[in-house]
Amino acid sequence: KKATSAVEAVENAMNKVYENDKQISRNRMARAALARLSGGSCVNGKNGADQEDKQFNQEIDDWKLITPSDLDLDEIRECVKEGSSSYLQLSSSNNSCPNINENIDSIINTLHTKLSIHNWRELANWESESLFKSLSTSLFSKNENDVSA
Repeated sequence: KKATSAVEAVENAMNKVYENDKQISRNRMARAALARLSGGSCVNGKNGADQEDKQFNQEIDDWKLITPSDLDLDEIRECVKEGSSSYLQLSSSNNSCPNINENIDSIINTLHTKLSIHNWRELANWESESLFKSLSTSLFSKNENDVSA
């Protein structure tokens, strides 16, 4: 019986902590929305902003979206293969386009070494036209060097 009441007490305490965390989170989201709408500091119901509000506003101002840059060549390979169907349709009308399946290792190497693309997230940040131009230039110059050698 003592064990049951101890477990119930722990569950009740955890529920209170969870509810408190939810309320704190809701308050922070509400203050953030208010700060975005008013363009000023968050107000907590008192005259002006308290220290927590000032710190919260500073966190909002300092927030930046950072694309992960972990190297994952297999991820890039999958993206290139997935995108190859539309590229192959384009290359069928343009005989000068390199074949992706024959050049996939060169494409991945170029993406990583020359364009500093480490994963699909960085690849997604590129504009398709500039990416196509960079890859075409690199692959064409490599193919021309192979032919002239």
